Amino acid sequence: MRLWFSIVLVQWVIYSAAQKTAVIRISYGNNFDEPKGIYTNILNIDPVSTQYVASPKNKKYIPRERYKEGTKAKRWQLLQQQADLEKFFALDERIPCPDCNDSLEEWIQVKTSAETHRVTFTSESVPEMLKKLHKTLREEEKRIRKAEEKFNCTLSGYAAYTPNSIATKKFESYKGLYPFPVDSFVSYTHCCEGAGEPEKKSTGNVLVGMDIVCKPGTHARAIAYGKVTRVMEINRNWVVIIQHGDYLSVYPGLSSVLVKPGDKISSKTKIGIIATSEYETILNFQLWKGAKAIDPAGWLYIQK
Repeated sequence: MRLWFSIVLVQWVIYSAAQKTAVIRISYGNNFDEPKGIYTNILNIDPVSTQYVASPKNKKYIPRERYKEGTKAKRWQLLQQQADLEKFFALDERIPCPDCNDSLEEWIQVKTSAETHRVTFTSESVPEMLKKLHKTLREEEKRIRKAEEKFNCTLSGYAAYTPNSIATKKFESYKGLYPFPVDSFVSYTHCCEGAGEPEKKSTGNVLVGMDIVCKPGTHARAIAYGKVTRVMEINRNWVVIIQHGDYLSVYPGLSSVLVKPGDKISSKTKIGIIATSEYETILNFQLWKGAKAIDPAGWLYIQK
């Protein structure tokens, strides 16, 4: 009986120790310059998913989730092998480099079930024991950024969110009753329908949707309840994409935004201020179902 109890106790101690040192997440970050200031690339990798995010130092601008995919088992095993926990947790939180140039900082963070430790350094002061892990994470970041660029070039990226059939039916049932996507407007013209990608009109390649002329300082507003799936910067202005089941409403040409990816918002919620060019303030409001742009005018309530 005592022998059995001792074996169980030893097994429990070993299991507990393993649980305490189990790696939950490995993260890598670095800073880079953009016209609006310094941003930080953040790569979060866990056994299930790999997520790439760009976050601004200036809190005036919102974080932008760029890309998310599943983590391959072999890649996760390699990262765990290269992250020598005993040596990593013994490193100082900041590795000084007095003789280095003014290069931007990088960091690696390891989170276990017991604790979290982050080591910050520059490209010229990478600790020897981190060089293999650092190289692997840099390569992974480059690969993810290429995948993110490809992701943002296809509508399948926006359609990757699981459609909600109930939300789709509700959205379709209110056709012709949705409010205008602005505080107020001077005039509007609607163009055409077509296939393509939601952001194409923002780059001037495809004419879809309706142009709503407004006064400077006018807010763009959501036409219906939905989930913000994308907030991205194109041609120095912001584009917000909101999902309503199988439908997407698109609000390009914003000078600033008030929402972030993942926000669930209601009808008439302010999502940003429409940018004013040298001559005019126009919101090119777009409505999409799948890969097809549809004429929004038939969905909005227009007083005769």
